[in-house]
Amino acid sequence: MDTLHNFFLLLMFMHYAVGSNSTCLKILPDSMSSIPVEVGKNFTATCHLLEGSGYTPDDIECVLGNLSIPKQYYHKINETSVSVTVKVNSNKKSWLICKASRKPLSNQSPCTYGISLDAGYPPLKPENLTCVAVQEGTDISSDLKCSWESESRDPLLDTAYTLYATICLTNSTYTATCKQRLAKNCVVNLDTFPFSLDVTVWVEAKNALGSVRSDKLLCNDALNFVKPNPPLDVQVLAEVNFSTSLMVTWKHPIDRTMMKLSYVIRYRQVDSDVWTEVPESFIQPHTESFRLQSLEPYTEYVVQMRCIQERHQSYWSKWSASATVRTAEAISAPPDQVSQGVKK
Repeated sequence: MDTLHNFFLLLMFMHYAVGSNSTCLKILPDSMSSIPVEVGKNFTATCHLLEGSGYTPDDIECVLGNLSIPKQYYHKINETSVSVTVKVNSNKKSWLICKASRKPLSNQSPCTYGISLDAGYPPLKPENLTCVAVQEGTDISSDLKCSWESESRDPLLDTAYTLYATICLTNSTYTATCKQRLAKNCVVNLDTFPFSLDVTVWVEAKNALGSVRSDKLLCNDALNFVKPNPPLDVQVLAEVNFSTSLMVTWKHPIDRTMMKLSYVIRYRQVDSDVWTEVPESFIQPHTESFRLQSLEPYTEYVVQMRCIQERHQSYWSKWSASATVRTAEAISAPPDQVSQGVKK
């Protein structure tokens, strides 16, 4: 698409600069490619008559798109130059054309020159930057995925978002660039995950009309970026002699030397949508089992678990897959014991 557009620009440039006597007139600024201009702002160009053109500034007419620019927007600089100021109020590409000519009866060839204007906006500041590194297998991914918010205004121009991550101890900086005009996330690879090291992250948005940086995201421990996997191998066992309890067991999803975790358990009856949650303060962080109590006898329960870094400064894992089991039947007292119990 860009190639076709550039080819079109070249043809139009040749038409306006070569199709007539272009050796007597130029426009400043000048470019073989589109010139970026900001929507809502004034843009000033200078039409300059070259030596020997035979024209005066009064012979110059300027056209933006299909509209002739009124003379009150012209300013005579000297005997060879006129500046013209227009307000960019279109969000489309358009041509600014200067033409020097005289009355129809004149035998003098007209001069025509044009430049292409590409209207757009400077990028807006990215806000609320957040970053996450997910667990992959038994390790933490070296990919840091960051997201941010910005107003939905389309900049209309090619805009690049460059994500920076600096490891403070080594002063190593890693970058990644995402070139979608309205990008709201990007991934930077850190080679290896920097366990327990300080990391500073920010994103810069840049196009032809300007650049802007987000506030820096300061992290005093890279583990705060981590989203661990859910607890592994979550199982729920009914206990024959305990009809109102279930034993939940699981495995730690990552080596404890890398990351210490806290756990949460939630459960509900199969035919209910209401979950009951066991706070992590009830579950010892170094254990891998917990007994649910005060349940209904001979009732099916659904159980799930999730985990988070022990200090609660990272992200919660997803919930584990559901484990479903039925509590044991309540044990009835033998008939003779019942009859004895009602004697007076």
